Amino acid sequence: MGKRGPQPKSPEIKKMEGNPGNRDPEDFSPREDLSTGGLFIPTSLRREEKDVWRYVLASMPSWYFRAADKHLLMTYCRVMCRLQRAERAMMRKPLISKRGNGAECLSPYMKVIEEAETKLVKLSDALGISRNKRFDVAPDRIPVDPESAPRAGEDPDDFGDLVQRPRLAHSA
Repeated sequence: MGKRGPQPKSPEIKKMEGNPGNRDPEDFSPREDLSTGGLFIPTSLRREEKDVWRYVLASMPSWYFRAADKHLLMTYCRVMCRLQRAERAMMRKPLISKRGNGAECLSPYMKVIEEAETKLVKLSDALGISRNKRFDVAPDRIPVDPESAPRAGEDPDDFGDLVQRPRLAHSA
């Protein structure tokens, strides 16, 4: 049995051919949630973890994170919330606790906090959100207009007339 009909055309070919039948164009571009940097907030995160997710994505450029970073970001959010919960719990309890035999030891929350901080440092390096990695994050350079560039001898930080000077009251 032979093939049925012509081979379907790709969206790129359809776009090149135009719209001869004046039909509604089909949008094959992937959906992006622009409010969260192009990544959807995972539904498996808790409310406070979602807040951390939004905060991290809002603090970086919208093009920085990709879908491959999703699971690292989820882990980062969970570890951050675990750290915050341990710190809040430690505020309610003493730093040094007593065991059943009467010996004193540090609060078990201290270990949770130390492990979470270590994981956060590693995750922030892996995601590129640590301070030393952020300096590499920059959009493409915008060419500077030679006429608006500062000339030799001019202070590039001089705001000139943009700074409002206080007005003196004139005596009549």
